[in-house]
Amino acid sequence: GEGYVRIILDLAMVDFIDSTILGVIVQWFKRVSAIEGNAAGPGEGNLVICNIGFKIESLLKLTRMDRVFSIYADDAEALDAITGDSP
Repeated sequence: GEGYVRIILDLAMVDFIDSTILGVIVQWFKRVSAIEGNAAGPGEGNLVICNIGFKIESLLKLTRMDRVFSIYADDAEALDAITGDSP
């Protein structure tokens, strides 16, 4: 209702993504990040990723997308970060 968009992309059940899916995630990230002149801070548009497996982590590192996306170990950590409750 406040116009904010916060997305947690939980990849716990995903073993593999290809370049097409990675492109879709990048597009989501761009759209969400553009909301409210976002600087990827709490209370504005934000997309984070959590629960990635080894193959996906390797892909994100290879493509240097690990520097673009905020990646968290689990959904609780991601939720804390995206709502601004983390220390």
